[in-house]
Amino acid sequence: MLLYNTLGKRRLTKEMMIKDITEKKEVKAMEVFKHAIKYFRDLMLNTIDKKGLGVKEENIRWVLTVPAIWSDPAKQFMQRPL
Repeated sequence: MLLYNTLGKRRLTKEMMIKDITEKKEVKAMEVFKHAIKYFRDLMLNTIDKKGLGVKEENIRWVLTVPAIWSDPAKQFMQRPL
């Protein structure tokens, strides 16, 4: 929601900082997104493994979608390589 809520208020950059829930610490937004994506990737791979589905990671095509209501700069922010 940060990307949606800051539209027109702040410039979106790779170095953009966001506050944690306590609003005391700041971290790079890119790091937050990176860790969130990694968490969901690992969760999916572990689920596949536990269920014994035999799906290999190289046979998975990962797709990350962004809300259509986001501005073009917000969408471009999410397209940047980590």
